[in-house]
Amino acid sequence: MPNATSFVTYKVKSGKLEEMTTWLHSKNAEFTAWPGLKSMTFAKLDDTTIKSSVVYASLKDLEANQANFEAAVAELKGMLQCAPVREFGEVFFDCYPKELPRSNSEENLVPASF
Repeated sequence: MPNATSFVTYKVKSGKLEEMTTWLHSKNAEFTAWPGLKSMTFAKLDDTTIKSSVVYASLKDLEANQANFEAAVAELKGMLQCAPVREFGEVFFDCYPKELPRSNSEENLVPASF
């Protein structure tokens, strides 16, 4: 069964990016416990736009985590300009260099700096 992917665009209120970043880091243990989660990446597109890419083991796992996603977005409500835009896809190719650690553990978290 192919992996399923959720892409979400978040429009962050002006001055709230640091707060959102802190919130995301505080949720690492919770997010990594989501059933079927393979990876979760957030990228800053500009000062108010964040794009996430979340890969699940299957579409069934993505669907099973809908309530988890909705609960997380509810906590972000005060940081966002509007409701996030969510799109879905099916992974048909991925590539991982062998030398990179592939772990969801805290010691592999590296805060991004912009």
